[in-house]
Amino acid sequence: TATTEIYTQVNSSAASDVYKRQVQSDSAGNYVYVINEDNIVERRDVTIGSVGSAGITIREGLDGDERVVRSAGAFLNPGDEVIPQRMSQEDES
Repeated sequence: TATTEIYTQVNSSAASDVYKRQVQSDSAGNYVYVINEDNIVERRDVTIGSVGSAGITIREGLDGDERVVRSAGAFLNPGDEVIPQRMSQEDES
């Protein structure tokens, strides 16, 4: 079981903002990792909108209430169990 930092989206608009380092890419496209209610890592494919200094706008793939992995995403795999450490977007520095 790994420990990872997450933050809970509080944006209720259609587009959700995430930090650049949370979005990963592979041959299947862009994705983020989210933590489900059982603290299991899930891959969530996303469609990116605008990219700015504050982050990336996600146009599709997030509802806005997910627990999105903030750090250690490169070391996680879908199905991994984690101990989430909750962070707010304001804690990002």
